[in-house]
Formats: sequence, structure tokens, C-alpha cells
Amino acid sequence: MKREQLIECIYIGFKDGLTDRINEDNEDYEECDPTELPISGDEAQYAYEFGIMAAREYMEIDDNLMDEYLEEILFDSDSNLTLESLI
Repeated sequence: MKREQLIECIYIGFKDGLTDRINEDNEDYEECDPTELPISGDEAQYAYEFGIMAAREYMEIDDNLMDEYLEEILFDSDSNLTLESLI
């Protein structure tokens, strides 16, 4: 699993979360579905959910904190991977 792929999952989730937030009052809108993630697995799903949560909570994704985000995602997803093991 590549670090860049997990980061991409975060940003996809963030974009989808922003779209959901913008359309929350639109009755015809259907929430985004993470079918377009570059990788699969629990880590990817948690990264996507992290991005959605950030957008819904009006957070900004700070590239300087990306390693912290990734460590949290790996921990929360009970991954056997470490930040250092990501290529």
C-alpha cells in the first residue's frame, strides 16, 4: 500500500464530504459513494471516512499534519501497517 494512495482516499472523502455538506438541504441529492477509491481495504475506508468527517466538521486538511492523520487512520483501522512501512 502506498502512502500517496491513502492520502488520495482522504482527499476523495474530503471532496465528497464537501459535496454532501453543500447539498444537505437538497431532497433529491444522494450522498456520495466511495466506489472510486484508488485502493481497497480497511485503511482506505478509514482514510475516506476521515476526509468526510473533516469536511463535515469544517476542518481543513493540513498537509503538514498528514503523517499524524495517517498514523491515526492506521491505528483506528487496526492495521498491521505502520507509517514507515508505507511506500
